[in-house]
Amino acid sequence: MIIDSHVHLHPTEEVGKMVLEKIGLPYYSYGTPDDYVNDMKSAGIDRGVVVSFALDNQIKNNNFWTVAITRPGRNKPAKYPMLIPFISVSPTMKGRTMIEELEHKYNWGMKGLKFHPVAQEFAPDDERMWPVYEWMMKHDLHIMAHSGFNVDGKSMFGEPERWSPVLEEFSDLKLILAHMGGGSWDMSIEIADKFPQVMFDTAIAISYINSPTTLDDERLWT
Repeated sequence: MIIDSHVHLHPTEEVGKMVLEKIGLPYYSYGTPDDYVNDMKSAGIDRGVVVSFALDNQIKNNNFWTVAITRPGRNKPAKYPMLIPFISVSPTMKGRTMIEELEHKYNWGMKGLKFHPVAQEFAPDDERMWPVYEWMMKHDLHIMAHSGFNVDGKSMFGEPERWSPVLEEFSDLKLILAHMGGGSWDMSIEIADKFPQVMFDTAIAISYINSPTTLDDERLWT
């Protein structure tokens, strides 16, 4: 089975177009579920992990949509059963507490968490997140976290080393750092050496394969 571990989707073409214009990057589709399912078929991908996040004013609606598209409806099957939903929470979200949101969406079928510390503007080692990490360990679920630079060039809170205090406190936490550190290659190596349970994905990072790198051949292949 081939699983795409890092998928961002938009509910409509209009939303996708707005997002793409805002970040100013060329893409080959608007990222709707139907667009992606077509890409899956052409690429031979079996499942896709939808790593969804939003700012506080949209986070609950975004979580609802992310899980709902993977669930069967009343008297009809799920439209996108091949998608695996990861939702998001933040320490400044309104309404439900983070744990209440986790419990609610877990009962609906969410399979993990996605954080974007740079865009959501909170540090992974913010101790307000401690109950979330405890909850995730208790339920044996993964966290996918953006790491490195954002598309706007900002990197505050995205440094991989921000996770060191978390991993020291929660040694069984299942963490995936996206983009292999997103430019923070040396930090990623240090995290990998110190915390072998941490995993990395290569989303976007593969784009830099022809660019100069700080990794010499010995360190790259070790």
